[in-house]
Amino acid sequence: AAPAAAAAARPRARRFELSIKEWLQSMDDSGFLAQYHDNIASKLDSLEQIVDVYVKAGEVDTQFFADAGVKKLGHKRLFEKWFRDNAA
Repeated sequence: AAPAAAAAARPRARRFELSIKEWLQSMDDSGFLAQYHDNIASKLDSLEQIVDVYVKAGEVDTQFFADAGVKKLGHKRLFEKWFRDNAA
């Protein structure tokens, strides 16, 4: 069977294995994004769910920033870049 057909036959695997905490750390070594962990984790269970709820074709819905409490433009840009690079 073709590899694509075999992949399609398997159950859908989770695309994102990072915890929310690990995800925030992976985007920002200095730890500034860690401040959003509690807001995000109180509303969403996983990075997979964040992508499913807020991301369409690599673009994050601005509601994510409101829900997560992200106000700083530089922090928004870090999230936008990650979603563009990893969830398109």
